[in-house]
Amino acid sequence: MKLNKSSGIDRLSTEFYICFWDTVKHLVVDSFNEGFLNENLSDSQNSAVLSLIFKKTDRLLLMYYRPISLTTADYNILAFTLANRLHKVIEKIVSID
Repeated sequence: MKLNKSSGIDRLSTEFYICFWDTVKHLVVDSFNEGFLNENLSDSQNSAVLSLIFKKTDRLLLMYYRPISLTTADYNILAFTLANRLHKVIEKIVSID
């Protein structure tokens, strides 16, 4: 995951998880496993703050804004991990067409 990015809605950054991974890794993995078994993530992992970011030209036109979502760092870890794992097998489970 990228470093020096803004912290999530939980105010924890990627750097926090890197620094304290040995201490928190079991809690994080247990949380992911519980979400898998319950088929539902925790409330904090299931939440996001949405914001519109101005991109160019005329600030009065909505078409020049892009939505971004601010999630928790642990959700980003899960999404990043799943994306990397899926990337390895995607061509075997989805046709190129």
